[in-house]
Amino acid sequence: MKLSTAFATILPLIPITVAQTNARDSSFLGASPSERRVVNDTQARLVLEASAREATSLGVPYNIAVTDPSGLLVSFLRMDSAFPGATEIAMKKARTVSLFNGIYTTAQLYNLTQPAGMAYGVENTNGGLITFGGGVPLIVSENDREVFIGALGVSGGTTDIDAKVAEAGVQAIGGYIVHE
Repeated sequence: MKLSTAFATILPLIPITVAQTNARDSSFLGASPSERRVVNDTQARLVLEASAREATSLGVPYNIAVTDPSGLLVSFLRMDSAFPGATEIAMKKARTVSLFNGIYTTAQLYNLTQPAGMAYGVENTNGGLITFGGGVPLIVSENDREVFIGALGVSGGTTDIDAKVAEAGVQAIGGYIVHE
């Protein structure tokens, strides 16, 4: 891909991202690396366990991935009989959310990446992104402010079921999903 094509793909996102970031507390990510918070092992396990319990209650085996704010894998679970092909999908959903600083869920990115959308084609960048439901930010409240600590990606069922499985994981650490 030519550099000019890459910029043409990303430039439409800049106003959206800036507006969304400014709409949140400026400390959402932390002003400096030392102030940033990262999902820890205990939180990641709680997220995996709660998501797996929800998936089990729905009768659907899942792949569940937790990444840190930079999109690096922290923890992963492939439930027995989960589709092997959904492994990478779960990881890419979490990574997609992280690469957009937790501002969007993958479901929110869906409309932006359709042919008439402002970010059409962005899913073809960064080694491949996923822009349909099942990827959510892990946002917790800390000292009366929102803090993005990582992302969760789940894959195994329909996007409606994915949303339920993801929400259970987020709630396990006292987080919440911003629905827009």
